[in-house]
Amino acid sequence: WNATPNAIERYASIIGDAPLVIDDYAPQPDHTSQTKLDQTVERVIRDAGNNAGRARMRANLSLQHIYRKRGLIIATGEQLPKGQSVLARIYGIALEKGDVNTSELSKAQANHEKYYGFATAAYIDWIEQTGEQKLKELFEAAEKKMLSVNLQSNLADRLRRSAAKLYAAFDLMLQMMMSYGIIEPHEIERFQEIAINSIAENISVFR
Repeated sequence: WNATPNAIERYASIIGDAPLVIDDYAPQPDHTSQTKLDQTVERVIRDAGNNAGRARMRANLSLQHIYRKRGLIIATGEQLPKGQSVLARIYGIALEKGDVNTSELSKAQANHEKYYGFATAAYIDWIEQTGEQKLKELFEAAEKKMLSVNLQSNLADRLRRSAAKLYAAFDLMLQMMMSYGIIEPHEIERFQEIAINSIAENISVFR
């Protein structure tokens, strides 16, 4: 987060269809530094949430290229940004000490070259084989399923839709795993239920 807003905006545009991890939104030692950091975080979140970029002009009054977010921003921090409109643009996960199984995490990190590259390649291959129209149908059906879940009544519509998109992305992964025989068709409903309950529970705790 210590990069400039313009730099983060450019990164988020260059890294298309992939995660951009921004670390670490933490309290600053003085008021000036904290204000500057807060402004950066709020601007990036607003632009990303609105899928918008900043329009700028050159010295000759022509417009520069507008860089819009094309991937998924994953941010870490020790604090939350201020303002309900900003918070409505993020899906937050609160972690406490002990929530992460560090032993399993270490195993996953040690095997990342062996498994994750292969899994990503398989997912991209499945997307290509499935086709754009079918993917759209699967994604929209999963979104609709999550939107039908009875979440908090006062939940912002923007956050509700973010939760639906998160679930839909997970559901596409399940569809891919089933097509390759990694999981059986009868197992999908169990994983879907786990995902829906986890998302609903996290929203209620985080909000």
